[in-house]
Amino acid sequence: MSLYRQLLLAIVVSIALAFAGSFAATMLAARGYLEQQLAIKNADNAAALALSMSQLEKDRATLDLQVVSLFETGQYESIRVTNTRGTVVAGRVARIDDVGAPGWFVALLPIESKPGNGQIGDGFRQFGTVEIKSVSSFAYRDLYLGAQHMLTGFVAAALAIGALGAGILSRIRRPLARIVEQAQAIMDRRYLTVPPPSVPELRSVGEAMNRMVGRVQTMFAEEAARLETMRMAANLDDLTRLSNRGYFMNQLRGVLDVDTGAGAGVLVLFRLRDLARINLAAGRVAADALLRGAAKVAENAADSAPQGIAGRLNGADFAILLPAVDDPQAVAAVVAAGLAALVPPLPQQVQPLAATAATSYAPGEEVGALMARLDAALASAEHGDGNGCVVVSQPRAAERPLGGQEWREKLSHALRCGWLRLDAFDTRAFDGTSSHRECFVRLRLDDDGEWLPAGRFLPQVARLHLTADFDLAVAREMTRFGGAADKLALNLSPDSLGASGFGARLEAIVAAVPDFARRLWIDAPEKGILQFPDGFRDILQRMKALGCRVGADHFGREFDRIGQFHGLGLDYVKVDASFINGLAASRGNQEFLKGVCGICHNMGLDIYALGVATDEDLALLPELGFDGATGPAVTG
Repeated sequence: MSLYRQLLLAIVVSIALAFAGSFAATMLAARGYLEQQLAIKNADNAAALALSMSQLEKDRATLDLQVVSLFETGQYESIRVTNTRGTVVAGRVARIDDVGAPGWFVALLPIESKPGNGQIGDGFRQFGTVEIKSVSSFAYRDLYLGAQHMLTGFVAAALAIGALGAGILSRIRRPLARIVEQAQAIMDRRYLTVPPPSVPELRSVGEAMNRMVGRVQTMFAEEAARLETMRMAANLDDLTRLSNRGYFMNQLRGVLDVDTGAGAGVLVLFRLRDLARINLAAGRVAADALLRGAAKVAENAADSAPQGIAGRLNGADFAILLPAVDDPQAVAAVVAAGLAALVPPLPQQVQPLAATAATSYAPGEEVGALMARLDAALASAEHGDGNGCVVVSQPRAAERPLGGQEWREKLSHALRCGWLRLDAFDTRAFDGTSSHRECFVRLRLDDDGEWLPAGRFLPQVARLHLTADFDLAVAREMTRFGGAADKLALNLSPDSLGASGFGARLEAIVAAVPDFARRLWIDAPEKGILQFPDGFRDILQRMKALGCRVGADHFGREFDRIGQFHGLGLDYVKVDASFINGLAASRGNQEFLKGVCGICHNMGLDIYALGVATDEDLALLPELGFDGATGPAVTG
């Protein structure tokens, strides 16, 4: 039984016991008083009747007349006149049909009417005795009415006291419930603070809990800061703070993936010419200033696209990756102009020169072929005496590219017709079982058209603001996909998290198939969770109420903001493939991911690795603390 119910029951029992004692004492006292009053009345009336009879003739008719005249008033149960020999010479006895109260009440509280006696004189000698006993029905009626009034007053008082007690208990219960919720959250490794209760006894408990949560959050923040430093050391260039070569190439591979990439875009390379000569002539400090200036140009260009990435590939080479950008000529011109405007403090004879190359890319391209195309263009840009800039064309397919309006019409028609197909592959748990299955979408634009991979159409879906409708269509398709025991992962787009009413619409689809809800995993991208926290929280609460598991996808790129994941109630995270590829050769990323696994497990989260490409990387993951993985090395 809950504490609230125990306290409420204690109040009710206390009130009931208090009333029972008070009621019994009052009823007994009232009965004693009524018995006393009846005895006094009987004695007085007997004395008065005896005096009256003493002054009259003592014949039977006169005595009987006196008895009848008093008895007919209806207040007496019996009147009896006896002579000195004990013989009754006159009397009346009433038949009592109504005692003025229910039989159970009379049996519970019997009232004794003690008879009154008076001596009848005849001159100087005694004639006899008169005995009078009053009816007790009036006493029973008064006692019963008094009991009813007392009970009514008690019920009213009990209701008032109960309401007051419930109010007081509710005032205690609310902060107590918050403390219990906080304790439960800590058991679930979610660390929440609550306002200290106003009740003094509970305030100290609440403040102690908040101090403990604050201390744990501080520990997490310190550990997260340490791991962020490790992440930056392993994946960022020390001088420019751009992505280093390994991390940049891993991100490039992810962008080119036909199923999970961001579609077509632009890749730019530029090189600072004669960097070694500048270093010798002007010194290391000046050369470093030049490199930081070039890095700023690359960073500014990357910031011009929502998912832009800038990196330093080696000493003098920089790269800029711009997904969902389709004009390499314009990007190259901006970068070249920025490099030409660099004015570092160098001697006149060693002014910096730069070569720039740019090209478009398409999903599914080989990284080697793309980089070879750009390297050749960069070599061409280096010929000549000044800054060179070359834009090389991407090999294009034979079919005519679709315009924006054509894409909108075809995509909308495909969603209406349900021209979606799901492919799935396992996410393996390291206990040897299949954790769940990752789903990838194929879509066709015509009734007999080819099935396009996600990288071919998802960028257009995002550009035309159709992501919410598309994700809902995928959810409907998933309700019909796979076996009854298959656990499936639905990958939401970042924009869907911010779409108005998306959570309620997704809830309606999933709730219509209860068995499906219990085997559905919802993957929300880390970027979308941080960009639309309120929308994500709404989706999370709705989906978890249905029995779904909810987690963060492509986790780790913004690890410095992990504190914002406290209290969300996530079930798992999936680490981005850019940290996993080449893991066996990166001691820094190994240490970073080992710390990430530890902090995630302390938060109660399972942790999975995405895009595992080699057996060497896969073999390391259990040692680092991962719970499972997916990718080419897992699926074979």
